Amino acid sequence: MSLNTMLIRNPDILSTAFESGGAVLFNISDRRAYLLNKTAWQIFLLSDGENTAEDTAAIIAEMYGTDKETLRNDMEKILTQFVKKGILLHEKR
Repeated sequence: MSLNTMLIRNPDILSTAFESGGAVLFNISDRRAYLLNKTAWQIFLLSDGENTAEDTAAIIAEMYGTDKETLRNDMEKILTQFVKKGILLHEKR
């Protein structure tokens, strides 16, 4: 998946955040639940239709004090899985 992709949350996903920073997601269309760690939850929250994957990578890099290039492979893997599982929808800008 290209980091120029616009990220959009699937409207069929319900979410509940934990005080620890993670969350659980439930997809009402396929009845699957997903447990997210803090970083994955932040990626989900930033997928608001306003941020590209590139924007999200820059924000996450700043949050963790690392550079965007270091996160590139991990971000692409996470985003690919989110789209494959129907957690996020994407469209080219």
